[in-house]
Amino acid sequence: MVVGGFGGDWGGERSCLESVRRFREFQKAAFECLDRTDYQTQGGRRYITKSGYLKLATVFEISLESLHTHNERNKETGAIIYSECTVRAKLPSGRFADAHGSCLSNERRFMNPGHHVPATAETRAQVRGISMLLGIGEANQEWME
Repeated sequence: MVVGGFGGDWGGERSCLESVRRFREFQKAAFECLDRTDYQTQGGRRYITKSGYLKLATVFEISLESLHTHNERNKETGAIIYSECTVRAKLPSGRFADAHGSCLSNERRFMNPGHHVPATAETRAQVRGISMLLGIGEANQEWME
């Protein structure tokens, strides 16, 4: 199977149907590499975990590159209060997806906000990039809260 090569010449119904068939095979292969520890359940729905997405990135040889990071600090304390990150997820075929992630320090109780706020923003961008590139998954429950 060629990752990222779902399409054909788009020369008619036959090539479109073939592309759909190949994409379904691709999705099946993606989910076969995940096990029960690669999912979390919240609100009765299953979501792929960060480790699950990183496993998918390894299996499909997706490279992750940080394109942009911006941190805002509290003017009085210097503590990071907001971070945003843009990541490029790229397949060996050259196909890529750029994704954005952000995090506020007051979203939860971070033990070390100077590290965890930027790391959370970067992780969100990575997971979104992998998900967008592979055309699988849903937004992590954490982003919906």
